[in-house]
Amino acid sequence: MDDKKRALLSVYDNTGIERLFGFFYKNDIFMLAPEDTKEKIVKDVIDKRKGSAELTVYAKYNIRTSLEKKISAVNSFSRKEGENIIYCNTASDVFSIGGKDPDHKIDIVIANPMQDKYDPEGIDLIAASVHDHPDKTLTVVDPHDYDKVIEELGKNDLEICPETKKYLDDKAVKFVKEYKDKFL
Repeated sequence: MDDKKRALLSVYDNTGIERLFGFFYKNDIFMLAPEDTKEKIVKDVIDKRKGSAELTVYAKYNIRTSLEKKISAVNSFSRKEGENIIYCNTASDVFSIGGKDPDHKIDIVIANPMQDKYDPEGIDLIAASVHDHPDKTLTVVDPHDYDKVIEELGKNDLEICPETKKYLDDKAVKFVKEYKDKFL
């Protein structure tokens, strides 16, 4: 199994994403993103740094949602057919993050869903991240926390202290509840 950290970025609001993306790249954190987030990163981050080799989007590893292949209300984010990274069974509130292969583990999830309309994929991703492996996966839903995450990962060998992790997880759980209350 590869020990390289993996971050999944699924953002609607790009506030602060340039610095976060740069930090992940500099620290060799492998980044995955759905197509729409990749496009935002290219537009808002890469295009600002024309000619810079500092930032790269790993296009061949984009995650796509396969809602049209939904089986018993399971949303699947996958790199390619049969390589599921995240399963979200919304019907039973059973969430799982990570695939069958240990190399598909996700260490960090950066997610902020749309605020003007309900974003089921975004909110399911956050719920899966928080509920399935709370001891392993760091979940960040607020762009205002990016600097805190960068600072702590930078000074602690890419690890987050338990207090900060609990704070961020609690914030994500509260966010999911408030988001669902707002739209459902």
